[in-house]
Amino acid sequence: MAEADAFWAQSQAPEFQYQLELRRFVDFLTHRLARGEVSGPAAPYLREVMDFELASFEVQSALSPGHDAAADGSPRRLAFDHAPLQLLRAIRSGALPPYELPCGRFELVMQIRDGDVELSVFDASPAASAAHLPDTASSRSARSVS
Repeated sequence: MAEADAFWAQSQAPEFQYQLELRRFVDFLTHRLARGEVSGPAAPYLREVMDFELASFEVQSALSPGHDAAADGSPRRLAFDHAPLQLLRAIRSGALPPYELPCGRFELVMQIRDGDVELSVFDASPAASAAHLPDTASSRSARSVS
């Protein structure tokens, strides 16, 4: 809550369009992370979770009425330093950080397939040559962690 309080304390008039407010909050946290102003057990995961939440919002928006999912639903590729689905499952379960997760270079690909959001994880380390990991999920099991 400290980060939200800091955001609202420095924020100008609130945006009434939640998409713009979300973007402002993510930008605020990104700058604080870059300056080393965010600490605590969740800090190592914050960038990854913010990127995931923002991409989730964009992809879910493409599925909403009035949007052309085929046109708006291009795959989102997200870089992770921790095993993505394991991280998201830990958060979703309510477990508090720090988490014991495999570290490395991972890529999570989020895309719309048959009206659902599909997540696929790839090992992005040089040695893996983008070998696909068997860990995938659909929106029914790994949607958003908010």
